[in-house]
Amino acid sequence: MAIVKWIEALQKLVPWAAGLTLAPKLAISLVIFGLAALALGLMWNPAPKRNQEVVALPKRPSNQGPPQPLGSFVVGESTDEIRNLNGVRELQPLEDDLDIARLPNGVFGFIPPWSITTRRLGAGGDAGGERISLHKTNNGATLVELHKSSRGEIFVLAYVTEDILTRLQNPTREDPLDATLFFAPYKGNDRLIGIPTRRLVAWEERSPSEIGDIADIRVR
Repeated sequence: MAIVKWIEALQKLVPWAAGLTLAPKLAISLVIFGLAALALGLMWNPAPKRNQEVVALPKRPSNQGPPQPLGSFVVGESTDEIRNLNGVRELQPLEDDLDIARLPNGVFGFIPPWSITTRRLGAGGDAGGERISLHKTNNGATLVELHKSSRGEIFVLAYVTEDILTRLQNPTREDPLDATLFFAPYKGNDRLIGIPTRRLVAWEERSPSEIGDIADIRVR
């Protein structure tokens, strides 16, 4: 009797099913019953809401790494690497030929090596009393690249030998070290280093005819 009543109800819901035989009517009934059961199940048991968790994206690694103590040497494979380590950018047009004391932190520029003295750089603990200005571009002459780092520390970039580099970085070194700086790779002088001017005790520029401008220095 229940089947007969269900078929009669089906014929009222789907009039065109009245002309079908018993077997198709039963099949359609089962399909409708299954859909109805699914709909009721979804109504009474809604899918649980997922907790929306905020996932922090990993930070991009910084090439600068942890800050080094002031007065530390900076070593890199290229000028771009040392610029990145010191956090410096190119001078803006209005910053060109500006006194280094008036420049913001985080810039680099160029200066002729013969214009450098330890006093002008504020080296050896001296605050420096003479004007020294940086230029925006290297015009092809021998120029020294100077950095005013993101922390305001001044660095001179130059090339030295592997031996001098090792001795400069020796943490047990107590006495000042004499060295010769080259401003372009020359024979074994191919290790690029940024020397903080606060560690310079002496700076003497000279120009051997077959080499060009170099500087003899003493470093604490």
